[in-house]
Amino acid sequence: IVEANNPNPVFLFSGVAMFADIYAAKMVGVAGHIRKDMPAKELAALVERVVSNPGVIPSEIRLSPSAVASKQFQTKLSEEDCVILGMVSQGARNSEIASGLGIPLTRVEGRLRSIYKAIGVTSRLAAAVFMNENAA
Repeated sequence: IVEANNPNPVFLFSGVAMFADIYAAKMVGVAGHIRKDMPAKELAALVERVVSNPGVIPSEIRLSPSAVASKQFQTKLSEEDCVILGMVSQGARNSEIASGLGIPLTRVEGRLRSIYKAIGVTSRLAAAVFMNENAA
């Protein structure tokens, strides 16, 4: 699909993509990930932006460097978890993460507890160190 649509970008459109899916998509040249749970108005506006300027991938859907992190993450974390972990490793506060991703603060807090458990750490600092040591 990526080759057939070259030079136009191809996006993964999924509501349940796990990190392994995101990683595999990035490896074959997929430009971004659009979540199915995005509000319809936002999705329509996003599609209009991409179609009007296909050379510019909006940052909110672009596959970030965390999407090519160590394969250790693939079966443990969702794409959202990887983004959250990446933001933690850059020093973002929970409120900044929630605001940046457009999700409730309680969701960030819950995801962080799950992330810590999945990667075997007990603190924010340890999670940030883990991410920085294991990112590709």
